[in-house]
Order: sequence, then structure tokens, then C-alpha cells
Amino acid sequence: TDAILRDVQVEVLALDANGTRIAQEVRTVRYLFPRETTGLVQDFELLPGLQTFTVEVRVKEGLKDRQLRYSQPLVVDKTGWVEAEEGIRLTGWINNSDPYTYTKVELNAIAYNASGLIIGGGRGMIDFVPEKDRTGVSVLADIEADQEIALVEIYPWITAQSASLEGGTWWDNIEVKQWNFIADNYQHVSGGATLKNLTDRLLTETYYLLTVTDAGDKVCMATQGYIDLIWPDQELVFSPGVLNLPADCVAQQVDMIIVPGEFGQFQLGYDPLEAGAPVLNETGDFATLNIINNLNADISNAVVYVVITDVDGKIVGGGSIQSGNIRANSLITVQVPVIYLGTKENLKFNASVGIPLDVTVGP
Repeated sequence: TDAILRDVQVEVLALDANGTRIAQEVRTVRYLFPRETTGLVQDFELLPGLQTFTVEVRVKEGLKDRQLRYSQPLVVDKTGWVEAEEGIRLTGWINNSDPYTYTKVELNAIAYNASGLIIGGGRGMIDFVPEKDRTGVSVLADIEADQEIALVEIYPWITAQSASLEGGTWWDNIEVKQWNFIADNYQHVSGGATLKNLTDRLLTETYYLLTVTDAGDKVCMATQGYIDLIWPDQELVFSPGVLNLPADCVAQQVDMIIVPGEFGQFQLGYDPLEAGAPVLNETGDFATLNIINNLNADISNAVVYVVITDVDGKIVGGGSIQSGNIRANSLITVQVPVIYLGTKENLKFNASVGIPLDVTVGP
């Protein structure tokens, strides 16, 4: 059709050998664009003893909307696959041509063999797709045994849970003062950034997107996550930790996007935690430092970030770890796994400590 279809319902049925329905799922595609081909991946957890014989897909035509002047803003290209620690991951670059940042975008990733037959797939979610930009995606997939992947297609869905955030000055609420990442000889990547909250308000759930690519611009790794709290006017160092690359990836480029969080509230009115000066251990794989809790109450967990800079101030390594419980008015010592380039005599170790939103304060 030459019209947008809105709220298209797709019913997926799993049937046994007798044609009896043993599982059912109804999915909703918020927009199906004119002449657009899309795909979906559905998995079922069946009760013990049940076995699927056939699968039926029923599409209920959505509402035709010829007035809505809107085209598909999200396209995934340069697709491929990697063998990661947890299994096969289907990867690619998601491109957003709109001046809007989309949230809660569903990813349906499908793998084909050389004959064009579907041999597996997976579903994922990316919480933010930044406006007028691209970022890597990676979806864990189930692939049939003894099958070789010849082609990967990844279909992004704007769903009922998605929102579109208009661009504006909120992008300027955080200054990324500098950032850099490095890879070592053991398939590890780390590094980080120095971030500054330019507002006098608490920022909650700042989002980071990290993409590692090889020389051919193939996505080897795509990871995302949150920096739960950045206090008013705070400057902090941030690291996603030491990340493991797929064995066949030679990292050439790392891209990072920081999506500033929302103005929010928290149960504490100030930051009660302090990070001491990190010291590298003799073997050079951990930075040891003290975390001080200045509050008259226990804090159940914290995130400790270490960023390593060289004599020129350039970031050349980093790491992070969760601390566990910190008792009231006391300190704990944590060991943060790190990697870096250079000799430790010429390096500076910087640390910050963050509090998760779901932390428990008190006994």
C-alpha cells in the first residue's frame, strides 16, 4: 500500500502435530511504512514435553493513514555477525535520519543461509537511538546447528513503548570534556570519559552507547548502559569497565555517544561518597582505592570508575566495578580491574564513585 499502516497486529501461533495451539503471542507494529518490508523474531518458552510442529503468522491490517507524512527514519546497514562469549551475535549500524531521538526501539534480527532460508534470529531492544546519528547494535541470536550464516537483516520497530524526543538544549546539559578507548593484545577494550554536569540540577539515567568496529567498519561489539546519577555541577570520570571483544575482531575504531539524562530526584540530597587516590598493584591489572561513606547510614552498593591518563592528559585506559555494601561512616577498599597503554610511572589514575538509583540506604 502507499499509505502508512498504524498499529498493525501480528499474531504468532505455535501448533503441535495435532494442530493444537500450544503457544501464542500478539505483537503490535506501531508504524508500517509504504512499501516497507519488515521482519519479526518470536521465541516461545514451551512447557516440558510440548513440541512445536508448525508455526502460523496472522497479520491483522492496521489503520490506513494517508494524512501522516512520515517515512521510516531508522535503517540498519552493514550487518554481520560475531561469535561472542555468550553465543552468536548479529550486528550492524542503526542510522536515524530524523531530528528526533527515539526511545525503546525493538530490534528483530534474522540470519539466512546461502540458500536464502532463515536459520535463526534474535530480538533485542535499544533504549535510545540519537537524532541524526548512527550507533552500533548487537542482538544475541539462536542459530540452527551446523548452519552457516550468509546474510543478516535487522529490522528496527518503533513500538507502543517508544517515544520521540525533540532535539534541543537538553543535549548541552552534559559536557564530554574528553574521551578515548584503547584495545590491548588480549581482546580487551577499555577507556572512558570525563563528563561535566553543566546544570545545577541532578541528572538521572544518563545513557551511553559504545560501538567497537574493525577496519571494514563492521560492528564487533555494541554495548549500552546508564550512569544513574550525576550530581549538580559534578565533574566525574566514567568507564564502562574492561570489555571482552569477540576472538576474531581486530578493533580499529571505538565510537561513544552520551545521551544526557533527565532532571530527577533522589532519596539523598547530596553525594555522600568519596573516592580515594587509586594505586596500581604490582601485576598491573588492578587499581586499588578506598571509598569513603560520609553518611550516617549504610549504602548497599556503588559503582567505582577509574580512568587512566598519560603525561599529556590523554585517556589511555580504565575500568570499573561495583563495590558492594559500604557501612555508615566508614570506608572500604576496592580493587578495580583495569587495562591501559604505557608504563605505569608515566600514568595518572583518576577515580569517581557513583550511586545506583536502586540503592538501599540504611540498614
